[in-house]
Amino acid sequence: MKKITLFAAAALFLASCNRDTTDVSTTAPAESRTNVVHFEQSDLDGMLIPMSQSFNVSSKAAVQLNYTYRAYAEPVTIAGHTMAASAIYAEGDMVFVTWHSVSGPVPAGASTSLAGSICAYKQSGIGQYTFTDRIDFTDADYHEITAHTNSTTGHIEVFAVGQRAMTSGYLLAGHNGAVVTRVDYDYINDEFWEPGVKELPLPGVSANDIEAGASHLYIVTGDGLGGSDGGVYEIDRSLAQVKKVDNSINDGVAIIADVTNTSVSGSSMYVLDRDASDKYSVYQFSTTYGGGSSTSWSSTMNFVSDGTISSSIDRERSDMTWAQWRGGASDPQDSLIISAGLNGIYRAGIGANGITSVKDLGPCLSTTFDPGLSVLYYADGDDGVYVLAMDNFEGGALINTYDIIGQFVPPTGGVFPSDFLVKEMTVYQTRNIALATGTAGVYFMQRDKN
Repeated sequence: MKKITLFAAAALFLASCNRDTTDVSTTAPAESRTNVVHFEQSDLDGMLIPMSQSFNVSSKAAVQLNYTYRAYAEPVTIAGHTMAASAIYAEGDMVFVTWHSVSGPVPAGASTSLAGSICAYKQSGIGQYTFTDRIDFTDADYHEITAHTNSTTGHIEVFAVGQRAMTSGYLLAGHNGAVVTRVDYDYINDEFWEPGVKELPLPGVSANDIEAGASHLYIVTGDGLGGSDGGVYEIDRSLAQVKKVDNSINDGVAIIADVTNTSVSGSSMYVLDRDASDKYSVYQFSTTYGGGSSTSWSSTMNFVSDGTISSSIDRERSDMTWAQWRGGASDPQDSLIISAGLNGIYRAGIGANGITSVKDLGPCLSTTFDPGLSVLYYADGDDGVYVLAMDNFEGGALINTYDIIGQFVPPTGGVFPSDFLVKEMTVYQTRNIALATGTAGVYFMQRDKN
């Protein structure tokens, strides 16, 4: 039976929200409440369909890649509205998915209704999945997600970022909707831990991405339109307060940690920004953990590269991926790939006008790198997923970097939707893949052994 509960959400008033300061101070805590709907296991039965459909990907490559669909998660609905799977993150044998009601941030001051959900799916065996839990938010919309296992508590700390409806009563000075929410998942009993729901408001319209580094979390905010109220925020895992902020960016799109230089003790982070003239910029900052709750980040960022990507900003996502690294070291010159919506993918490069196009196969909402196979999965907003060869792909002499190896074939059968708009995907535990396909739901796949 469905349980409807009101949770107290921890919220701190951010007094310093202007773009001319990097100082963040707080006053006494302000309390707000979020309508949260939690589900019993019996409510989830029948929403995850086992599958066993295989297909192969082969072209001029010397190897053939084989994939098998293992399960399909139906889209969730809130108040009769079909939600869209927006982001996906794997932690151990768990896959967490955020669902949202509206594409992109809602403009500041708009009264549009928002709703979102976080679902938990568990890989319970080879090619077997279980829909373990779901928690809905009746006034918040989530765009990205990350998670961290806390072995001391027996919980996975799940962090989702997005936007809370301005009509929800969550009106704090300097707050136009951006929010980060923490929900603890009890991996011993396989359920979300209800008292673990916490929220922290951030200045700006929408929180668009989140990344862990140096024992902290880093969040970028923006309005999806190239506006000028974006920021980069450092918070601790308890969501006690915003630790540090840089307000120099325009419209924060994505943030990523250098895969070869990040840990609980220190990280090298990269930020993707854009402005109203379609100019994208990449910045970098380094931070180390000094013990307690402090880091060395000086709230400043270093310019890496920029470039104009000619397209209207439609409030959809962009993304960054470390897609290849030679000699065990990352280099934005050839390793950092930018997904730029209607214009395919770009390399970050170095310096002014360093951002350059490398492949345009249609709208690209995100990419994912498979280091074991050395391929890049290109999530095409219209045509599913392309598989691209990257550096060190063992495909034979005829294969070059960014060559198309093949394309994912959508599953067949009357039970599966015809839409195959892949918004985000993840590769985990070597050969497992999960696809978030908007209002078409979520697919769980496995790449067969070669």
